[in-house]
Amino acid sequence: MRVGTNTSDLTFDQLRMAFDRTATLADRARSFIGQRVDLLIKRRSPKPLIHGPIRALHFVPIAGLAGRQAVDLQALHGQPFTRLLENDWGGGSRVFNLDGLVVYPGAGPDEDHCGYAQAFRNGAFEAASLGGGTYQQHQSAREKLIVWSLDMTKWFRERSSTILSLAKDYGLTGPAVISFSMLHVEEYELTIDAFFPRRGFAKPDRPHLVAPEVWIENLESARVDDFARPLLDTLWQGFGMERCFDYDPSTGEYKPRRQ
Repeated sequence: MRVGTNTSDLTFDQLRMAFDRTATLADRARSFIGQRVDLLIKRRSPKPLIHGPIRALHFVPIAGLAGRQAVDLQALHGQPFTRLLENDWGGGSRVFNLDGLVVYPGAGPDEDHCGYAQAFRNGAFEAASLGGGTYQQHQSAREKLIVWSLDMTKWFRERSSTILSLAKDYGLTGPAVISFSMLHVEEYELTIDAFFPRRGFAKPDRPHLVAPEVWIENLESARVDDFARPLLDTLWQGFGMERCFDYDPSTGEYKPRRQ
């Protein structure tokens, strides 16, 4: 325990209280994620999304839930908001809402969006994006509804890296909870290779794939692939596959497939 410039050992009672408080905050983080996922399942997002499967990432720092840390949204509203833009958006903008700040691609007032990123006042982040489309092998073939597997891997990993970097830059420390989800995939199949579909498609085992949350021990020392790989493995397994094919099975190194 730190008091001013001095530190001292916790007593047994203080240690027990600290663990109880952490467990309570972890439950609150999971509840927060569950509520946000439920809103996306109901298609009630901060910005309307193009109809189709939704890939969603939720990041919740425990210290933010405890009220000890927060993101300076006024500062994020300035130039730093561009870090939350996705490469294929072709630019974008941001606007404050009751939850915090939402960043979104350029679109007309009546148009649906391909994605968005929501920064919450307590330091939590939500990112969501269109995660699938249609594929037709030849003109006479029936169209398939597909989830782009390589795109899925890259999106979750890149969004995780961006949010983790922002969290560190804004001074967020301590543990956090992170979750990956693929929603509205009931009629979709995972493409193993977009250019060689003969390698097969994999079907999900339920309409919404929500991977169990991963606990990040310390944001200051966290590495993206330590949590991205097991979360992606779980999502791929939800489609009946053994693992995410974009990581080397022997070394765990990120090695995205070429397409």
